[in-house]
Amino acid sequence: MATGEAAYDFICGLMKTLEKKCVNLKYTVYKIKNNFFGENITVAGLITGTDLYEQLKGEKLGDMLFLPSSALRSEGDMFLDSMTPAELEGRLGVKITFIENNGYDLVQKTLTAP
Repeated sequence: MATGEAAYDFICGLMKTLEKKCVNLKYTVYKIKNNFFGENITVAGLITGTDLYEQLKGEKLGDMLFLPSSALRSEGDMFLDSMTPAELEGRLGVKITFIENNGYDLVQKTLTAP
């Protein structure tokens, strides 16, 4: 799972709580720094495909990478730097699942992931 700097601590805490309740659940949360728009931008909604790729390449991402849906432009078809989710999947070699910006969707998708 990857998110912006602003939500990182909150997401880490939530995932630790889920891991305690679900013995087989193992997640790593990656904090993505916004190099594209500048380090003062910390929200997940302005993370770009390029920043995700540059900071996640070489990491052991497991079976699936969860990303916030707000990182995509409003049409839901690409990141703000014009990289598509399919392109990022291909570059990182991992399936990407987008999570809506609410706790219910996060819990539901993480608990039902293969």
